[in-house]
Amino acid sequence: MSLHGKNGRRCHVGDVMNTADANLRPPAGPYATPLTSARQQQVLDIADFFYMAFVIFISSNAFVFLGLHSFLWLMAYAYALMRISMRFSGVLKTLRRNWIFLLYPILSMASVLWSDVPIETARFSIQLTFTVVIAAFIGMRFTLPQIFAAVAVTLFFCIAMSAVNLNGALQPAYDHRNNFKGIFLSKNALGHRAVVFSVTCVFGMFLIPKVSFLTRLLFAVGMAINILLISISGSATAVGLSGIVALTGLLVWLLLTVRGGWVVVTAVALVPLGASVFIILSLGLDPVSGGLQLLGRDPTLTGRTVLWQFAIQHLGERPFFGYGASGFWNNPEMQSRIVQLQARYGDGVGSFHNLPLQLLIMLGPIGLLIHTMAMVTTLYRCMQRTKFYNDTYAAWALTITLGMYVMAMFGPQLFQQHALPLILVVAFGVSLSFRDA
Repeated sequence: MSLHGKNGRRCHVGDVMNTADANLRPPAGPYATPLTSARQQQVLDIADFFYMAFVIFISSNAFVFLGLHSFLWLMAYAYALMRISMRFSGVLKTLRRNWIFLLYPILSMASVLWSDVPIETARFSIQLTFTVVIAAFIGMRFTLPQIFAAVAVTLFFCIAMSAVNLNGALQPAYDHRNNFKGIFLSKNALGHRAVVFSVTCVFGMFLIPKVSFLTRLLFAVGMAINILLISISGSATAVGLSGIVALTGLLVWLLLTVRGGWVVVTAVALVPLGASVFIILSLGLDPVSGGLQLLGRDPTLTGRTVLWQFAIQHLGERPFFGYGASGFWNNPEMQSRIVQLQARYGDGVGSFHNLPLQLLIMLGPIGLLIHTMAMVTTLYRCMQRTKFYNDTYAAWALTITLGMYVMAMFGPQLFQQHALPLILVVAFGVSLSFRDA
């Protein structure tokens, strides 16, 4: 697969180190390994690209039913440590310039001091630290076009394999509520990946410049498969957000890159908004209840509002520093109340399905602040790159980040270790810290 990067230069899988700034992005300049020949460097470049795709794959929660994920993450850790040891000065320099992304894992590790379950907190924090460092390494090594290629290929494979599993050929294709989950851990995991893949397909079909007709056709095929899976997934996230976030990407591109784009976006948005307000007021409709009924959801958002109330009840108990990372749901004192929730909404309930509440309970206002600063850093860098360089890939990264942040308001997103959303956001931000991103 080939895409085009800055100045229209073609980016191949083997050309993963196309740099314009020899003093910043490895392996050029001071980050290069003196004893590495050009041939050896090419092998390392290709290996790193496949490693990036491997990390995206295992963090997407696909094929978890094979029972190999712990082993696969150990392999990911081992490769990361090996490559970091080979590029230690470069990685260290990259982490210093992107220190904002390290504050969240550092505070998580510090919360061992006040957590009631320090072993669980330490485990979570170590895994979170590895996750952020691996994401930073990916961002250090690759430009946005290359990250786009890895995300597109990997998610295309996962979505295609889910389609192959329609009849349960690989694993039970439906959960206990008869919702389709394909080869993913759950229908929510499928829904979240479907949203990211929808945005990627829309950009691949319509916005990415100088892409071959065959590649655009593949994106169209992937989008068709994705729509089919979304329609049977039972995931309100996928149904409600796939089209909206993809459309948002198109509007963001217009707004930031086309002169007078804000006029076009406003005009496009005002017509359906005005019509909707007129219909709602004229017929006396309740848009919230109607929307939930359309998505097959009850007013509690499948128990999410119950979880939010549960979180709010405990905010005042430790208002400054929280219960520590992973210190609430594993707290022995909370188990009796947690068991009651799990009896109503399933054993998989292990978070509040709302990012701000989750962070406040875990690490208090400071945790929410530093996590938000990291997210805003990526969003700001994406916006700047899109606006001043007309960079389509930055617009894609901006749309993906916004979409995942919206999903985090209703699901366990952006705070977990080993999770694709956090990996992508950090990788985007770090990659954009280089001028050739």
